[in-house]
Amino acid sequence: MSTGIPARMVEFLLGTRIFMTQMVAVVVAALLALTTPVWVDGGFTAMLLEFAGLVLVVASALGRLWASMYIAGYKGDKIITQGPYSMVRHPLYFFSLIGVTGIGLAAKSLVVLALLLVAFHLYYPFVVRREENDLSARHGEAYDRYARTVPRFFPRPSLFNEPETYPVNAGKYRRCFVDASFFILVLGVLRLLEGLHRNGVLPDLLRIP
Repeated sequence: MSTGIPARMVEFLLGTRIFMTQMVAVVVAALLALTTPVWVDGGFTAMLLEFAGLVLVVASALGRLWASMYIAGYKGDKIITQGPYSMVRHPLYFFSLIGVTGIGLAAKSLVVLALLLVAFHLYYPFVVRREENDLSARHGEAYDRYARTVPRFFPRPSLFNEPETYPVNAGKYRRCFVDASFFILVLGVLRLLEGLHRNGVLPDLLRIP
């Protein structure tokens, strides 16, 4: 499966992913620590954003656990085509996008939301393409046929199918709970920062949308 992107460029971007992630995290943390969103002071808009963010973060955590149940311990070894993988080829990344969006909404800042979404779209497409190239090289026509049928990133519910039973690698699946709890932990950090601002511990240097 050809990506249309030079392999050297893909490898460079993937090789700098930790640095880029750290830079985005620093910028977002600085914004949240030194500024205050214009919708932070109660009101219907603030409550709506916070509720929507909470719903998306919970959906993200549950969705990642669901997808991990199918893929944990099997990634790369075989083509997973059931459960969430029957609707979309990369459900873990799809649910991560939902979580990132939820965090941006819960932060009540369009600036933070935009930064998170831009960072996500600058990085994950390259990860997805490399994984697809690896799976295509390993499984050949079987994976290419799956890729032609199932969407890459946005689920097609009409394709959904699941087995009555499914063998789960308990040890590796248990570790997925830590990954799934990440977005919920970030929600707690957001509430902590908001409380620190409200009590004057952190400065409000600027109001941002």
